[in-house]
Amino acid sequence: MTESDTVVQNSRLRAARVLPVDETLASDGTIEMLSHLKIAEGGGSNIPRVYFYDDTAGKTGKVHVGFFGPHRYMENTKS
Repeated sequence: MTESDTVVQNSRLRAARVLPVDETLASDGTIEMLSHLKIAEGGGSNIPRVYFYDDTAGKTGKVHVGFFGPHRYMENTKS
């Protein structure tokens, strides 16, 4: 449930995974979210992705969702 090595090693693509969260989790209101779920198979860049940060064992006790939408809005090396 994480990004590919190619995305992680590309500073521009990795920076796109810095997404909004509650300021009680991060004082600047953003955190890097590499964990994501693919909703379905097939459909290419239209298949939705959910990028999230699991803080259920942390100070907020929540799962923070930073992005939900078509894969084409979260650029990578395959889209």
